[in-house]
Amino acid sequence: MKRWALVCLTLLLGACGSFSQPGLEPVQDPEVLAFASRIEGFYRGLEGVPVDVRMTFEDERLRDHFDSQAAFTDYYASLAAQLRDAQFRNTRVDRVEIRDFSFENPERARVLVTLVGRHLRILRFWEIETRRSDAWQLLDGRWVLTPERL
Repeated sequence: MKRWALVCLTLLLGACGSFSQPGLEPVQDPEVLAFASRIEGFYRGLEGVPVDVRMTFEDERLRDHFDSQAAFTDYYASLAAQLRDAQFRNTRVDRVEIRDFSFENPERARVLVTLVGRHLRILRFWEIETRRSDAWQLLDGRWVLTPERL
């Protein structure tokens, strides 16, 4: 467990350009790098599109990160409801910030993200944000989101 936490910390610091700090070595573990790439691809796919529209719901790139249609539908409904409750304009996420990820074990990880967008009311022109904690699981050699049910 400590090894995974250290690898994650090193990877996150490296993503922030902090590899030059003394004592830190770049992450070489291909499994960790593959996981980081996979989550990056998923969360970048949520940026700049309204979540509760058919085009986004039918996006195969997003669906590819789930092991079943039911898992995708549960996650998608939860995400859309969260954005509506937070009063995101058009349920659109302008930016996703991956804050942290940690491995509970070699086959299960938790990813903390901040979703940033604009307020539903145009006169409230500043950015708003909401946070999520998503569970990922390694199934048959592929990392997939495993959402909690609504």
